[in-house]
Amino acid sequence: MKMRSSSKKGFTLIELLVVMAIISLLSSIVSASLSNARSKARDAVRLSDIRQISTALELYYSDWGSYPSGQFLSIQTSPDSASVWGGSGSAISTALAPYLKKIPTDPRNNDVNPPGCYFKGSYFYTYLSPTGKDYGIYASLENPKTGALDPKGPTGPGYPTGYPCCSSDCMYKASNGGVGIVN
Repeated sequence: MKMRSSSKKGFTLIELLVVMAIISLLSSIVSASLSNARSKARDAVRLSDIRQISTALELYYSDWGSYPSGQFLSIQTSPDSASVWGGSGSAISTALAPYLKKIPTDPRNNDVNPPGCYFKGSYFYTYLSPTGKDYGIYASLENPKTGALDPKGPTGPGYPTGYPCCSSDCMYKASNGGVGIVN
């Protein structure tokens, strides 16, 4: 009598498809978590950069009795070389050179239309001091709950009129009055 041996020597197509589906599901979950962690890390860099710049501005103020006047963007592709935050010969980089080796720029450092305005997807730093008596440093965060509440609100001292937020997407600000989320 002959006996048939039913030994399986591989995986069926269904088994392979199930394994591939599980692997792709796990990789998409890991990818989403990694993306969220990266955006939080960029926000932490923004907060640290703004505090550094704020400290340098306070040191400048203690030496000179005023803050550097003007508006400076951190967009390296700006056609106005005098307004480029970190560009060579920029007034802000020259003024803060004794206090900061290099003026930080936003980790993404991009702007969208219209240039110089904060909209979703637009990330750059702006310094604004029309009179030299107060200043504001503005940045857009990817995760707005990262910072502390603003101690003064949008109308307190240090909020110069006409700060460069074209919509409500300008979320973080440091000034000579404090740091926090712009309402």
